[in-house]
Order: sequence, then structure tokens, then C-alpha cells
Amino acid sequence: MDMFESPFVALVMRTFLNPDEPEDVAAVHAFQDGVQVEAGSDKPYGHPDYDEETRKATFDALISLAGGTPDASRMFGAKQDVDPVHHLIGTAVAWGGLPKEEAYYIVDTELRPPQATSPSFSETSRLMDSGR
Repeated sequence: MDMFESPFVALVMRTFLNPDEPEDVAAVHAFQDGVQVEAGSDKPYGHPDYDEETRKATFDALISLAGGTPDASRMFGAKQDVDPVHHLIGTAVAWGGLPKEEAYYIVDTELRPPQATSPSFSETSRLMDSGR
């Protein structure tokens, strides 16, 4: 708790691979299979019984503030590197994020209907390769 100021921590691991190279896929699978996490407690997480009307009003206000934020600078990273208000907005608009040295996020609060299909890895790669 000294490190995170909370008894609960979320751990996310992302790996990048070229799905067209079997050796790359095998190496990533071996890496993922080797990851071990040891919990210091088995205390279950239970969130407070929030008043839904108040929660939604707060969430909507944070989303509105995010609309005036061009990107996620200072929303994510080490405590000493983030702005507390930007971090609060970031936790409302995104599930998690990396510091700007690691990734750049454009904040877009426009609601859109879900797409029937998402771009595949190869389509996304072509978009990146084409400079779009």
C-alpha cells in the first residue's frame, strides 16, 4: 500500500507481435506464459454503493471538461509527473494510459455508434505505414 496508496492494483500487460511470423507468435506466447503475479492479499475488491444520479452527474461533468483537453498530456504516469485534475479527467475518459513519452492520446469525446467491424491488424498496419 505504500507504493500505490491503495490496497488494490490493476495490472495490464500488452505485447506486440507480428502475427504473420510464427517465431514471433511463439516467442510472445512463451513470454506471456512466463509471467507470474504474486498477490500480497486475497482481499476481494468491492466498490462503494454509489448514488447513480450523483455518479453520472460527476462523470458527465468530467467528460465535458475532457472536451476542452486536446490530448492526454499529464493525465497518466508517475504521481510526480501528472496533473491531479488532468489525471481525474483521464480516469473518466480512458481505462488507462501511458505517459506522453510512451504514447500519445488525442482526447475525443464525441459519441459514435459502434462499428460492425474493427480494422484488422494488417489494415491498421497499412494505415500506419501510409502515414495516415
